[in-house]
Amino acid sequence: MGHEIEIRPHTVGDGLCIEQMHLVAEILNLLKGHGVTTVQLRHINAVIEAANRICDEFGRADQVAAPGSGLVAWACSDSVGMSSVYMARRLAPVAGLRFPGHRIPDEPAHPYDPSDFGRCLGLLDAVPEIRPYIAKMAEYGKVWAAYVEHWDELETLYKEESTGEQAPKLYARMQELQRE
Repeated sequence: MGHEIEIRPHTVGDGLCIEQMHLVAEILNLLKGHGVTTVQLRHINAVIEAANRICDEFGRADQVAAPGSGLVAWACSDSVGMSSVYMARRLAPVAGLRFPGHRIPDEPAHPYDPSDFGRCLGLLDAVPEIRPYIAKMAEYGKVWAAYVEHWDELETLYKEESTGEQAPKLYARMQELQRE
Protein backbone atom coordinates (compact mmCIF):
# COMPACT_ATOMS: atom_id res chain seq x y z
CA MET A 1 0.00 0.00 0.00
CA GLY A 2 2.89 2.35 0.62
CA HIS A 3 1.45 4.27 3.55
CA GLU A 4 2.59 3.61 7.10
CA ILE A 5 0.06 4.04 9.90
CA GLU A 6 1.43 4.70 13.33
CA ILE A 7 -0.46 2.78 15.98
CA ARG A 8 -0.28 4.64 19.26
CA PRO A 9 -2.55 5.25 22.21
CA HIS A 10 -4.57 8.43 21.96
CA THR A 11 -4.86 10.71 24.94
CA VAL A 12 -8.20 11.44 26.53
CA GLY A 13 -10.11 14.02 24.53
CA ASP A 14 -8.04 13.87 21.33
CA GLY A 15 -10.88 12.52 19.19
CA LEU A 16 -10.17 12.68 15.49
CA CYS A 17 -12.56 13.99 12.87
CA ILE A 18 -12.70 11.98 9.64
CA GLU A 19 -14.79 13.22 6.72
CA GLN A 20 -17.42 10.53 6.22
CA MET A 21 -18.06 11.00 2.49
CA HIS A 22 -14.34 11.00 1.71
CA LEU A 23 -14.00 7.74 3.63
CA VAL A 24 -16.97 6.23 1.75
CA ALA A 25 -15.37 7.20 -1.57
CA GLU A 26 -12.03 5.69 -0.50
CA ILE A 27 -13.66 2.42 0.55
CA LEU A 28 -15.50 2.21 -2.78
CA ASN A 29 -12.21 2.88 -4.62
CA LEU A 30 -10.56 0.14 -2.59
CA LEU A 31 -13.33 -2.27 -3.56
CA LYS A 32 -12.89 -1.25 -7.20
CA GLY A 33 -9.20 -2.09 -6.86
CA HIS A 34 -10.26 -5.56 -5.72
CA GLY A 35 -12.25 -6.07 -8.91
CA VAL A 36 -15.68 -5.02 -7.65
CA THR A 37 -17.28 -3.29 -10.65
CA THR A 38 -20.97 -3.31 -9.75
CA VAL A 39 -22.66 -2.81 -6.41
CA GLN A 40 -26.20 -2.93 -5.14
CA LEU A 41 -27.78 -0.26 -2.97
CA ARG A 42 -27.40 -2.59 0.04
CA HIS A 43 -23.63 -2.67 -0.58
CA ILE A 44 -23.48 1.14 -0.66
CA ASN A 45 -25.50 1.24 2.55
CA ALA A 46 -23.11 -1.24 4.16
CA VAL A 47 -20.13 0.93 3.15
CA ILE A 48 -21.85 4.04 4.55
CA GLU A 49 -22.67 2.19 7.79
CA ALA A 50 -19.05 1.03 8.10
CA ALA A 51 -17.76 4.55 7.41
CA ASN A 52 -20.12 5.96 10.04
CA ARG A 53 -18.87 3.45 12.60
CA ILE A 54 -15.25 4.28 11.77
CA CYS A 55 -15.90 8.04 12.01
CA ASP A 56 -17.74 7.62 15.31
CA GLU A 57 -15.01 5.42 16.78
CA PHE A 58 -12.20 7.77 15.77
CA GLY A 59 -14.19 10.74 17.06
CA ARG A 60 -14.68 9.52 20.60
CA ALA A 61 -12.23 9.95 23.43
CA ASP A 62 -10.47 6.88 24.79
CA GLN A 63 -12.15 5.15 27.71
CA VAL A 64 -9.51 4.89 30.42
CA ALA A 65 -9.84 2.93 33.65
CA ALA A 66 -8.33 4.96 36.46
CA PRO A 67 -6.24 3.20 39.12
CA GLY A 68 -8.54 1.53 41.61
CA SER A 69 -11.63 2.11 39.44
CA GLY A 70 -12.67 -1.53 39.59
CA LEU A 71 -13.39 -4.47 37.35
CA VAL A 72 -16.40 -3.01 35.52
CA ALA A 73 -14.60 0.24 34.68
CA TRP A 74 -11.60 -1.72 33.44
CA ALA A 75 -13.74 -4.11 31.35
CA CYS A 76 -15.47 -1.10 29.73
CA SER A 77 -12.19 0.65 28.98
CA ASP A 78 -10.24 0.58 25.73
CA SER A 79 -7.17 -0.98 27.36
CA VAL A 80 -8.23 -4.60 27.33
CA GLY A 81 -6.95 -7.47 25.25
CA MET A 82 -7.20 -11.23 25.08
CA SER A 83 -4.53 -11.93 27.69
CA SER A 84 -5.76 -9.35 30.19
CA VAL A 85 -9.36 -10.56 29.83
CA TYR A 86 -8.17 -14.14 30.23
CA MET A 87 -6.32 -13.07 33.39
CA ALA A 88 -9.33 -11.15 34.73
CA ARG A 89 -11.66 -14.09 34.17
CA ARG A 90 -9.36 -16.37 36.17
CA LEU A 91 -8.37 -14.05 39.01
CA ALA A 92 -11.59 -12.14 39.68
CA PRO A 93 -13.43 -15.14 41.20
CA VAL A 94 -10.40 -16.00 43.35
CA ALA A 95 -10.46 -12.43 44.68
CA GLY A 96 -14.18 -12.68 45.39
CA LEU A 97 -15.17 -10.52 42.41
CA ARG A 98 -17.68 -11.22 39.67
CA PHE A 99 -16.36 -10.75 36.15
CA PRO A 100 -18.92 -8.63 34.28
CA GLY A 101 -18.52 -10.39 30.95
CA HIS A 102 -16.78 -9.08 27.87
CA ARG A 103 -16.98 -9.09 24.07
CA ILE A 104 -13.56 -10.79 23.91
CA PRO A 105 -14.06 -14.56 23.89
CA ASP A 106 -12.82 -16.69 26.75
CA GLU A 107 -9.90 -18.38 25.04
CA PRO A 108 -6.48 -19.22 26.47
CA ALA A 109 -4.13 -16.29 25.95
CA HIS A 110 -0.96 -14.90 27.46
CA PRO A 111 0.83 -11.60 26.78
CA TYR A 112 2.85 -11.89 23.57
CA ASP A 113 4.47 -8.46 23.64
CA PRO A 114 4.93 -5.38 25.86
CA SER A 115 1.58 -3.92 24.80
CA ASP A 116 -0.20 -7.08 25.93
CA PHE A 117 1.76 -7.08 29.18
CA GLY A 118 0.88 -3.41 29.70
CA ARG A 119 -2.81 -4.21 29.41
CA CYS A 120 -2.38 -6.88 32.11
CA LEU A 121 -0.69 -4.29 34.33
CA GLY A 122 -3.56 -1.90 33.59
CA LEU A 123 -5.93 -4.57 34.90
CA LEU A 124 -3.89 -4.85 38.10
CA ASP A 125 -3.86 -1.06 38.52
CA ALA A 126 -7.61 -0.77 38.01
CA VAL A 127 -8.41 -3.82 40.14
CA PRO A 128 -5.71 -4.01 42.83
CA GLU A 129 -7.70 -6.69 44.69
CA ILE A 130 -6.53 -9.29 42.19
CA ARG A 131 -2.81 -8.50 42.37
CA PRO A 132 -2.20 -10.83 45.36
CA TYR A 133 -3.45 -13.74 43.23
CA ILE A 134 -1.11 -13.38 40.23
CA ALA A 135 0.61 -16.67 41.19
CA LYS A 136 -2.65 -18.48 40.33
CA MET A 137 -1.98 -17.73 36.64
CA ALA A 138 0.88 -20.27 36.74
CA GLU A 139 -1.81 -22.96 36.56
CA TYR A 140 -2.76 -21.86 33.03
CA GLY A 141 0.20 -22.97 30.98
CA LYS A 142 3.96 -22.91 30.88
CA VAL A 143 4.20 -19.35 29.54
CA TRP A 144 2.01 -18.00 32.32
CA ALA A 145 4.07 -20.04 34.80
CA ALA A 146 7.28 -18.46 33.47
CA TYR A 147 5.76 -14.98 33.58
CA VAL A 148 4.54 -15.48 37.14
CA GLU A 149 8.00 -16.62 38.23
CA HIS A 150 9.55 -13.47 36.70
CA TRP A 151 6.61 -11.06 37.15
CA ASP A 152 8.50 -8.47 39.20
CA GLU A 153 11.33 -8.42 36.66
CA LEU A 154 8.90 -8.02 33.75
CA GLU A 155 7.00 -5.27 35.53
CA THR A 156 10.24 -3.42 36.30
CA LEU A 157 11.33 -3.65 32.66
CA TYR A 158 7.92 -2.39 31.56
CA LYS A 159 8.13 0.62 33.86
CA GLU A 160 11.73 1.39 32.84
CA GLU A 161 10.87 1.32 29.15
CA SER A 162 7.35 2.76 29.26
CA THR A 163 8.51 6.28 28.45
CA GLY A 164 9.66 5.25 24.98
CA GLU A 165 7.66 4.00 22.04
CA GLN A 166 9.27 0.57 22.20
CA ALA A 167 10.34 -1.77 24.95
CA PRO A 168 13.10 -3.91 23.43
CA LYS A 169 14.43 -5.31 26.72
CA LEU A 170 10.99 -6.36 27.90
CA TYR A 171 10.13 -7.82 24.50
CA ALA A 172 13.38 -9.82 24.41
CA ARG A 173 12.80 -11.13 27.93
CA MET A 174 9.22 -12.10 27.13
CA GLN A 175 10.42 -13.95 24.04
CA GLU A 176 12.97 -15.84 26.15
CA LEU A 177 10.32 -16.84 28.68
CA GLN A 178 7.90 -17.92 25.95
CA ARG A 179 10.56 -20.29 24.57
CA GLU A 180 11.38 -21.89 27.95
